[in-house]
Formats: sequence, C-alpha cells, structure tokens
Amino acid sequence: MAVDHFTADGDPVSPADLLVPKARELAGVLASEALPFVTLVECRRLNAQDQVDAIETIVFDVEVERPQNVVNDIRRTERLSVSFRPTDRRFPEVLALRKDFPKVPHLNLRESEFPRSLCLYDESYDELKISWTAVRFVERIRNWLRLTAIGRLHGDDQPLEPLFMFSGTVLVIPPALGSIDETVPDFLYVDTLDRAIGSPFYQVRLPNVTTDSNDPHHRQDLESLGVATAFRCPPQPHGIIHRKPKNLGELCQITAVAELDLLESLRARLRKLHTDGILTSCQKKRLFVIVVFPKQRSSGDPVEISDAWGFLLDKEIEGVGIEIGIWELIDGKIGMLLDQDTARDGADLGLSLLTPMFQFSRKQAAGQNHRTDPVDVRVTAVGMGALGSQMFLNLVRAGFGKWVLIDNDILWPHNLARHALTDRAVGYPKALSLAAIAGTIVADLEVARGMFDDVLKPYTNGTDIDAAFNEADLILDTSASVAVGRHLALDLDSTVRRVCFFLSPSGEDLVMLAEPVDRQTKLDFLEMQYYRHLIHNEQLATHLHTSSAMVRYANSCRDISSVVSQDLVSLHASIGSGALKRILEQSTASIGIWRAAPDSFCVSRVDVPTDRVLSAAAGSWTICWDTYLAEKISQLRKSKLPNETGGVLVGSHDLERRIIYLVDTIPSPPDSKEWPTVYIRGCQGLTRELKRISLATINRLEYVGEWHSHPPGHRCSPSGDDLRAFGWLSDIMATEGLPPLMLIAADSGDLGILVGNGTEVHHVAIIR
Repeated sequence: MAVDHFTADGDPVSPADLLVPKARELAGVLASEALPFVTLVECRRLNAQDQVDAIETIVFDVEVERPQNVVNDIRRTERLSVSFRPTDRRFPEVLALRKDFPKVPHLNLRESEFPRSLCLYDESYDELKISWTAVRFVERIRNWLRLTAIGRLHGDDQPLEPLFMFSGTVLVIPPALGSIDETVPDFLYVDTLDRAIGSPFYQVRLPNVTTDSNDPHHRQDLESLGVATAFRCPPQPHGIIHRKPKNLGELCQITAVAELDLLESLRARLRKLHTDGILTSCQKKRLFVIVVFPKQRSSGDPVEISDAWGFLLDKEIEGVGIEIGIWELIDGKIGMLLDQDTARDGADLGLSLLTPMFQFSRKQAAGQNHRTDPVDVRVTAVGMGALGSQMFLNLVRAGFGKWVLIDNDILWPHNLARHALTDRAVGYPKALSLAAIAGTIVADLEVARGMFDDVLKPYTNGTDIDAAFNEADLILDTSASVAVGRHLALDLDSTVRRVCFFLSPSGEDLVMLAEPVDRQTKLDFLEMQYYRHLIHNEQLATHLHTSSAMVRYANSCRDISSVVSQDLVSLHASIGSGALKRILEQSTASIGIWRAAPDSFCVSRVDVPTDRVLSAAAGSWTICWDTYLAEKISQLRKSKLPNETGGVLVGSHDLERRIIYLVDTIPSPPDSKEWPTVYIRGCQGLTRELKRISLATINRLEYVGEWHSHPPGHRCSPSGDDLRAFGWLSDIMATEGLPPLMLIAADSGDLGILVGNGTEVHHVAIIR
C-alpha cells in the first residue's frame, strides 16, 4: 500500500554542502553503514540567503522495532525529518512526515496540526547539548516510536500529560481551586502585577485577603482588581495535549469532551452577578475563567492530579455577557434578555491561555521537605528575635505547625542585620509582621497569629495569652531570657511540653533544652543540668563568654547590641528548626549543644546527659536536685568509709519562687579533717574552683551550702555539732541574704536537708 508523505520545506542540497554542524553529522551517520536500520532520503535548506535564519533539514526513513499488534498506529517504517538552525539554541525539530500519522501522547503543538512534531526530551536543550551525538539522537527517535507503538512511552512513574502547552503568562491560583468544592466562592479577586521584564502575571486571591493595618504587607486595593470564576470538570483519563483555544467557543468544545457545559455554566454564573446586585460595580472588569480538569492515569483510577488552566477573555464582563447572549448594552446600561440568544456561543470572544501555578501551600511545603502531609502541631512561640524569626519561617516553609507568636518588641533598623523581617516591617511589632508574612509564604492565612504582648507583664489581662498556652500542643521559647524561661517552666498552669533554644553570646553555639512529654523534668532543671555540663567539659569553658564586640544603634546607654554573624544565626536557625521537628518524635528529655567552628562552619553536636529530678519542701522553700547528684554524694561517702567526708554544694537560687537548686558538689578539699565521727571541711583550692565554675556559667552556678556524711548505722538527722555548724553557716549566708542549707548523707542513700528560714530551721529526711 502506497504511503502519502509531506515534503520537507526548502530546496534540495547535497549532504556535502550542509553548513550546520549537527545537520552534517546526522547526514553522515545516516549515509554510513553504522546504523543499518535507517536510510537517508534527502537534505534540504530553507532561507539559503539568510545565514542566521537558514534551516537545514535531513529526511530519512527509520525501521521501527515493534510487535505484530500495536496500541498506536506506528508503521514498521516511518519517514521523519529533522530540522537544524545555525544558532543551535533550541531542539532540532523532528516531524513525522506520514500524512496520517496518529495523534498520540508526547507530541509538540504547532501552528499547523500536520506534520506532527515528536516531543523527545523532558530536559532543557542547553543540558542536552553537552552530550548530544547523532547516533544517540537517532536511537532516541527509534525508542520513541517503539514505545509509542506499544503504548508505553508515558511511564507509570512519569507525571500525567498536561492538557495544554504552557504559555508565557502566569496565573497563580489558591490551592483550594485544585478541588473546587462548596467552600470556593463563585467569584474571586485577581491581582495584575507588572514584571520588570516580560509579560505581566496574575494572581487569584480568595475574598478574605488580610487588611490588618498592623501588617505592613497587607493590600488595600481590592476594588481595583479583576474578577475570576472557576469551574471543575468530572475526572477523566489523561491523554492528548490540546491545541490552545483561540476563543471561548473552542474552549467550550474542549470542556464538552470532559462533560462540562462551560457555556451554560458561565451564563448562569454571570446572571448571578446581576441577581446579587454587584454587576454594576464589576461590569468594567476583566474576566478570568479557570477550569480544573481532574486527571486519572487510566479510566476508573483515582484522581492523581488536577490540571487547572486559566483563560483571560479579551472583553470586559459587560462585553462577555453580550457575546454569550444573556444581556444587551443599552445607553451604557446592561439590560437582561428574557430569552438568551443561543446563537451567541462565544466563538467571537477571544481569549488568552494562562499558565497555571498553584500558590505555595502547606501541603506542598511538607512534600518538598520529605513529608506527605503538613504537621498540624499547635505551637505557641515566645520571642521572635533573630533566631526565633528565622527558625519560625524555616518551619513554615516546611509545612510545620499552626502558630501563635508572642513578642513585645518592635523591629528597629539595626535588627535587619540578623532578623528574618525586611525594612518594610521597621516600626511594626515583630510577632504581627512575622505572622502576616507566614500567610504570604503558604496559602493559609491561619498558619500563624501574632500577639504584641509581654508574657511576664501582659499589656491586657492576659486572658488571650493564657488561652494561647492552654490550647497549644507545644510551647517554644526562643526569647533567650532566663526570666521568661522560668515563667514558662514554672508559672503556667499547663501540661503542655516546653522546648527552649538560644544562642551562646558569641553566636557560635546553639543550645536546646527539651522537656519530656510527661514534664517530669522541667526547663528550669534542664537549665541546671546544662550548666553542670559546662563545668565538666573543658571544651565548653568559654561557651558562655560574651564577645567584646558591641555596636551602638541609638543614643541611650542601653542602646547597644552584640555583634554576631548572620551566617551563624542562619546556620543555627536551620539546625534548630530541624531539631524541633525531630524532638516531637521523641518522648524523653533532651539537651543538645551544636558548636560551629567560625572559620570552617563545621558543626559538632554535644549531647548532655539528663537525669531524673527529685524535690522536697522545707518550710517555704523547695529544694530540687537530681539522681546524678544523689549518686555522686553516695559514692563519695562510700569511698571514704569508715571516715566521714563532705564538701561544698554548688547550685542556684530562685529567690522569687523560693527554690534552691542543688546541681553539683566540690568534693572534700585535700586539707579537710576526715575521722570516723568528725568531719571538718578544709578550703585548699576551693575559692579557685568556685571562681572557675562561676566564670564558666556566667554566675548561674554558685556556692549554695555544705554537705557531709554520717558513719554507718547513723541516721540522716542532724547532731548537736551539725546544728552548731548550721548556725555558723546561717551567719555566713545572711550577709548576702541567702538561705543556709546543709545536706547530710547517711546509709543507703538517705539524705537529710536543713534549710534556714529566718530564725527557723527546717529539716527534711529523704529515706530511699
């Protein structure tokens, strides 16, 4: 049977006279015996007088490796042409010259439907050229024909075919339009945004765009926007790419195949503008029509993805209604037709195809961060400074959290060196501005709510702050304030887990304190265990030392700020946001220190042990210690038996809450007197060690009392000598207004604690 072919454009030319290098290479390969399954037919050149626009075309026959029965009508021999341009800036165009070549997937759209153009690659030509050869190119063509013949060109792991080819004009649409259910309004707003280079692009916004005057990024120009209306087709299998419709009538023909009567739907939607009484206010606006095509891989499969396409009609709304036969314009006013003019089917109403892009959603954010779905944990975060702001936006971009941000600070110009906000927010509350920006990053206006308030001294009655803490799943402290940390740990009547992050003064180290889920160890004692690690790890001796570099940003003596590299802040913000996500997968307490080398930025992690916290009430005081200290004292006692021993207790006071933290001990100095029934503590090296501890912890740990042991068979109750020694201790501590404390270690780990409270002495026996 004779096969009818198209003739390639241009005049015949000898292969030896070809000028384009790739054309000459392909012709040489086809004419050789290297590829026995192809045959060179002819070479042609178009626009021979113009060296820039000249096109050289190679025509050849190719044998297709295919079975007897095929899915698509690909013949055993197909005639193709390949056209090359001298500039070599775009793919060589491959055309199937058989006049009845089938319409199959992976064809390029052209101005004319025939000859059909094969779509061979899914990568850019700039990348492909690096490894392009004529032999590989021919093999790619043969493989395209073979897989198309058996219906396997579009792999199961490939994205579904789009319905149209992308245009140069972009329409950004909300994620809600991917499904179009009853929550999507009939009409939406459209921003027209002019770009500095290229065509404008458009953005569809739901009607509840923020108009919060405290948000420096809010919009007030809704009245000047265009109008969009969206429709959804029933699900259908993906397949052939459609030619771009030139008018509304052609678009309606495409949607009719997808079982959507777009013309009647649009007529009904525009009549609604009239019945709702808003037609007059928008009749001069441009109309954007959005059509969503839910696609299946095969008929009966679940919907895999929804193709949303936008179309900008070339007339204003009043003209659109005329062209689809539902009203007339009389003396500049719209008059509704009692009987619609069905002859007006939109064929005279031109349109422009717009490339759709969904606004960035929390689900997309999660997907691009290795998660299937967003993490909807409710986080109330306190402190939106440099570290907190950058951690927060990192987590928003990862689809993590629904947030309440609490901060009582304003963004000032000097903050821009390290803060996540921009100069548009200078003079605005940090928490409110960050919450607003989060709603512009992900298409969810409820992803964050800001509160301009002080958790320690609320500007209001504190009811809203209490509700924010009680309704949270996690309380995050990035305030770098000990006072705030203690308040969050001890003063809130909430069982919600607390996590704290802060930077060392130099910015080189990041610290994380994370409570366990059951809150048996609270932030305040995790802080103490962190301090204890600093005094035992020589590498952390200067961890809390303040940088000498400071900068003044205003005229007050308090208007100074530390000089910390933004590189370090952003590095640790990334570590912190990642660590917070992992903490939620753990139920235990955790203390971590990440150390960044300032020259290489290599990061090492120090894991700090956590121990179970113990506590006892002694009069109005609460004494807190942990199993680490109890075991250490017990071991020191056993090591000196039958003699008594002792030492100094190191810890901290919270005088506001009347808490004494017992954190560690300096064992018995070498000049101490240790006998079976008497212990007299010496002082050799004690002052030096206490000073070292104070420097390493910036005075957070200090001398808090004494301890000594009792011999075997004696209880932990104080003896007469103990009470006299306690009187001496009381006089010493009274000079600083601090409570005296003495701990007595007895058999089996039993402890006795004496605490002074004015003229009273309280004794607590802890029997293990």
